[in-house]
Amino acid sequence: MLSFSKTNRRLFCLLSASLIDNVFLHQSTEYGKRVLYHSCRNDDRDTIKNLIDRRIFEFVGNGSVLCEMVGCVSDSAFKAMLECGADPAACERALGRQPLMFAILTGRLEAVSMLLADPRVDINRGDHNGRTPLMLAALKDYRAAAQLLLQDPRIDPNIQDMEGCTPLHRAVEKENNEMVRLLLEHDNVDPNINEEDLETPIHWAAQKGHLEALALLMTDPRTHIQREDALYWTALHWAARQGHAELVELMVADSRINVNIVDNEGETPLHRAAEEGHEDVVRLLLATEGIDVDIAVNESIPVSALISEYIPGVAKLLEDHILAKNII
Repeated sequence: MLSFSKTNRRLFCLLSASLIDNVFLHQSTEYGKRVLYHSCRNDDRDTIKNLIDRRIFEFVGNGSVLCEMVGCVSDSAFKAMLECGADPAACERALGRQPLMFAILTGRLEAVSMLLADPRVDINRGDHNGRTPLMLAALKDYRAAAQLLLQDPRIDPNIQDMEGCTPLHRAVEKENNEMVRLLLEHDNVDPNINEEDLETPIHWAAQKGHLEALALLMTDPRTHIQREDALYWTALHWAARQGHAELVELMVADSRINVNIVDNEGETPLHRAAEEGHEDVVRLLLATEGIDVDIAVNESIPVSALISEYIPGVAKLLEDHILAKNII
């Protein structure tokens, strides 16, 4: 943020052509920014245009100044900057972020709207981390800005960052459930894009125990709810392993779920829950129609043969299940 002492404020009230000439003569970044900022604060469009026409950005930096000003000057002042020729596509150097991103991060919706209306702005351009304006809005849970972006016909809502994540991944990660809902309402959002570990948003919801996000994803007909990651783990594997009983209950009630699906080690979600000692999850899985405790794929060992390795509570549940099955 740019700030001024009382002396500076009085000085700039007397801003004159000679003072501006002196700024350009010495090409001082600090004083160049101050003159430009003061002109914006006073909505002095003539001076703003004069400064831009004289190429003040050559020594104060177009991207850095706009990125700073979007968060600290009025909407009318920022509009004046754009109308007088400031380039809204210029990025600051540190993170490679354009003014649109700073408008989102500082919650300046009117500035977001102005920038989206400017044809020079690339609304899908990512920063040095590959994060787009929509992804930043998803992370910040700034739904008003996300809605403006999603209404723009140029938007690509599936662009991935350097870790392979989409805006939907990030919204799920932060448990920004209304943002998840908003993204899924867009026709072009793909909920099945995987990140670097081949995990889709539904894997993340299951891992982190985000029940509402999981429910939203499962409700969307586009979601492949049994998608496997790099370890051939499904969302059910992850929820079982993490002990998220509510999520497991939601998933096993869905007829599309194969409760006996195996991962790269030939283990089922029941294996994973039993290994971690999650008794409530084991109980839910054993109560699911079609559960098979004798599955053995390749060199894996069935759950029924591993009872002695589990904690007493899990072992008792398995013994009771096997006994009941044999009686029937």
